[in-house]
Amino acid sequence: MATYAVIGQSGLKDKTVVAKMTGRLDFAGDNFPGKKLIARTLLATIARGKIATLDTSAASALAGVKAVTTYQDCPALSDTILFWGQEIAAVAAVDEDTANRAIELIKVTYTPGTAVIDMDDAMKAGATLSGVWAQSNTQISEITRGDINAGFAASDVIVQDTINCERWQHFEIEERTALAYWIGDTLYLWTSSQNPYAQRAQVAGQLGIPQNKVHLFTHGSGAGHGDKHSCPYGTIAAVLAKKTGMPVLYQLSRREHMLTADRQHSGRADVKIGVKNDGTFMAMDCTFYGDDGGNGSAWAGGLSYLIRATWKCPNGHFKHVDVATNTSPTGAFRCVADNPGNLFQNQVIDMVAAKLNMDPLALKLKNAVTPDLVHQDTKQPYASLAIKDMIQKAGDTIGWSSKWHAPGTKTLADGRLHGIGLAAGVDSHGTNAMAWGMMTGGTIIITGDGKAFVNPGQSHCAGSINSMCAIVAETLGMSWEDVQLGDWGNTSVCLDGGMEGGSTRVITEGAAFQMAAQDALSQVFTYAATLLKTTADKLSAGGGKIFETANPSNSKTWAEVGAVLPTPIAGRGYTWPVTLRRQVLNWPVGTPCLTQGAEATAVEIAVDQDTGEIEILSMVNVIDAGRAVHLSSTKKQINGGMEIQIGQALYYYQVLEKATGVTLNPCFIDHKMPTSLDIYQDRLTPVIYESDDANGPYGAHGIGEPCVNAYGCLNAAFYNATGKWVKESPITPWKALAALGKA
Repeated sequence: MATYAVIGQSGLKDKTVVAKMTGRLDFAGDNFPGKKLIARTLLATIARGKIATLDTSAASALAGVKAVTTYQDCPALSDTILFWGQEIAAVAAVDEDTANRAIELIKVTYTPGTAVIDMDDAMKAGATLSGVWAQSNTQISEITRGDINAGFAASDVIVQDTINCERWQHFEIEERTALAYWIGDTLYLWTSSQNPYAQRAQVAGQLGIPQNKVHLFTHGSGAGHGDKHSCPYGTIAAVLAKKTGMPVLYQLSRREHMLTADRQHSGRADVKIGVKNDGTFMAMDCTFYGDDGGNGSAWAGGLSYLIRATWKCPNGHFKHVDVATNTSPTGAFRCVADNPGNLFQNQVIDMVAAKLNMDPLALKLKNAVTPDLVHQDTKQPYASLAIKDMIQKAGDTIGWSSKWHAPGTKTLADGRLHGIGLAAGVDSHGTNAMAWGMMTGGTIIITGDGKAFVNPGQSHCAGSINSMCAIVAETLGMSWEDVQLGDWGNTSVCLDGGMEGGSTRVITEGAAFQMAAQDALSQVFTYAATLLKTTADKLSAGGGKIFETANPSNSKTWAEVGAVLPTPIAGRGYTWPVTLRRQVLNWPVGTPCLTQGAEATAVEIAVDQDTGEIEILSMVNVIDAGRAVHLSSTKKQINGGMEIQIGQALYYYQVLEKATGVTLNPCFIDHKMPTSLDIYQDRLTPVIYESDDANGPYGAHGIGEPCVNAYGCLNAAFYNATGKWVKESPITPWKALAALGKA
């Protein structure tokens, strides 16, 4: 792999670190200090039905209340109730206390319907419709390869089991937030966003106004994890702001957020695998079920991706069943279906290893796909593929060969049980978003003193805007310090940067900015050629200079060239197609390809047999970045991914009352997540693997989702420690004790 001057180099300071550390990075709620009204919402107390009456007169009459809105005049609200906690009315008041009192004064009666809370009940013949979809509670799709009957007939061993995962809320540190203000018929809207252009389109559509009448801004955003793509909260704030003629802030309370915002789906997988005695996979028959909640966010189709993409197996049948219920709304959580999909397939593969009395690491190495193969279903080659090497790297880094043992056979000096586990997969994310039909753009400005501004049309949920700066600096041949952020997340001045989702920013928006830098460079070369007494086609850039390619001593600094530019230069670029940009094995340039992330996570644990508590002793997260563009951001993503894996495996769990659909733990006290007291950073080892992606800019692709996916390694480690399976997540202490026969 080539060595670059900026790409992948250490010591490149985050472009927003000073603003963050001094509190000057503006989040949506920071605007109009002391000059804005506060919004609160009334939430439904039934899971299914219609609003019969809604009396807001007492709330409107309360001193300090400036406006009330309901489904009658706010298109983001509805009188049809599909889940407990659904927003049904909102108020704007001079302060939060007044707004909360006003909400309590709204009187509502319902015409209740029959709620469908349980996924299995919703699938029964003749089940009551949840109302989410018009004709059915289920949507089904299937993928078949080869002949599974023949595959199972040729198998020596067949293992079949069912694995479950619970739902959890996304846990953003900043709740959904929108601040709205009107000037005439033009809306100015500040949001917490992963997808500012989609939010602008949604709000404009709901309000029935042109998109150029909506100026949407998003700078700081305290995480999203998949929850901040849509913007009904922006529409609510906008309606209240229109009524009052004042700025209105709707920042959901933690309770409102946990009840009304998106959450990871709950689901189940029935997995059947047939193998030869030597561990060769022969057939897979899997059915995946996903509870899509009261908004019908379908996801089951993605649950099979990892088992289909990661392991060589000629025969397979993969069925996906999406189920709509009258439960809390669902949405993409940091990889949508790949993280529970990883759990489902990894645990049954570990069961296969146990049945064969085989080291699970050896079984995975034997069956992992290799770079010479095409995807077994799409038949497309990979732009890079390193999963087998990554599995080995994870094992080597954690010391697998010396630490793995037969299940339940190693006890530590303090009496706790020792276990080790590994999970891995080729991810459906990390890809060029053009694969989903999402073109993005990027613009840069070259200033008169030979420096550059980068203007990404995205938010700052993560560190990918630093990668945009690194790509521009490398392409222009400038130093890191000479490339700065201009504005970002400003839908009025930036090109659409797409969504912070699907691990697509570095590969998709990065490609756009590489093209934008090349566009700017070609314009600058026209003026530099006159200075250097040559032609533009004979010039290159690097080391802070523009020079004659064949005679590098004939050069000018960027500052010298900038001085002769008649006007600031604007460069513009767009994402390129999902095709090979250089030959890979026998596949030529231009071949349609797959570009995917991949993950391999290994963990070592201690299990307390008396309390069921699990302690992380060491953890290794090997993530394929293709190429690490901004090194510190890449490491932080991988390290943060381990923290989220620990949360998914051991903590996250929404408690739902089955009879009513009520969420019983809508706060951090009861809806637990690991804190700094639960995670020992010196036990976490992030490992960057660079496979040099043949589609991505400078070989890069995305890592945001892959780094959180392989949390099934904890289930594997628990089995290795105890000899008992916990066939679901999270592994709470009471589930661990139950598996040990002590609860």
